[in-house]
Amino acid sequence: MMNLKAYLSCCLLLLLAACNDKLDLDDVRSDERLVLYCMPCAGLDTTLIQLSRSVPVHKRRAEPEPLQGVRIVFSVNGEEQLVLRSEKGTPTVPAGCYYVVGQWHEGDAIDLTAEAEDLPPIQAHTVIPSAFPLKEVDLAVKPGVDDRMVQFRITFADPDGTDDCYGVHVLHKSEYKRELFDEHGTLIASEVEEAYINPFYLEADDEPLMESSTGLNSVFELYDDYYQNLYIWDDRLVQGKTYTLRMNGYYSADGVWEEEGERRSQLHTYKLRLYTLSPEMYRYLKSLNDNANNELGHAGLAPLRNLYTNVEGGFGVLGGCRIVETGWLDNPS
Repeated sequence: MMNLKAYLSCCLLLLLAACNDKLDLDDVRSDERLVLYCMPCAGLDTTLIQLSRSVPVHKRRAEPEPLQGVRIVFSVNGEEQLVLRSEKGTPTVPAGCYYVVGQWHEGDAIDLTAEAEDLPPIQAHTVIPSAFPLKEVDLAVKPGVDDRMVQFRITFADPDGTDDCYGVHVLHKSEYKRELFDEHGTLIASEVEEAYINPFYLEADDEPLMESSTGLNSVFELYDDYYQNLYIWDDRLVQGKTYTLRMNGYYSADGVWEEEGERRSQLHTYKLRLYTLSPEMYRYLKSLNDNANNELGHAGLAPLRNLYTNVEGGFGVLGGCRIVETGWLDNPS
């Protein structure tokens, strides 16, 4: 199993780069504000807190000024936690980043306040969601298409009476294997020569739970992409029901080549990471997707949208999540 802690840290760092600037063009002369990115996740023992300074449009410069006099209060269920700062950086905590050590659980209420010299204070709140209500995962070759597609069928039971938000991220592993046999056909040696692991692109157009292109975007055949291949949805259409989500990706067949006393193979396997997201995290990711896919807006033909924030007095997001991870699943034949 890959290091989940390292993976989440990398995901968060990608999110941190998403927006450090104020995007509200109706208020371009606003003063600078604090920008917060923090994603407490159940099951991890370290929560990163990225704090920076916004750069208003009218004060655009290469690098924002460093923060001075920073004070952060991070509380779980009303109990204040020790906030540390990484000076030199580690593989999972970048230099200059603040962090909290501790494990959180379903229903934990997270509150964060922060202040810095010459900037207004900020505050934000989130709650750790429940685990992904997974029932079954099945992979199959999608029938009835000219180009072969692998279909991921994710069956989950949505709880009744709650508003839940979900996400799925798929990893694809290509593994090149070499096996040696003696004259009797007995395996005497086996090694993996190379293995590559990459995010796997999925097509969501056939899935009713996913946002699809509408209006002018549909007319001009402008279709949605999902930020960092994290496919998100909410439970408005499946409230309290058991549902099978179907997502497709391009199929790569396994290959086997045999010679006397030797067999080489290329095998394809998949791992799913299934997320439950707090409403704040879902809205932030959805606003990233909406902004990135607003091609008409970037061309000046539609309004531009602001990124969602739940940080009072500043920008960014404090959002909770939980992850269920499958093992490596065999390629369908």
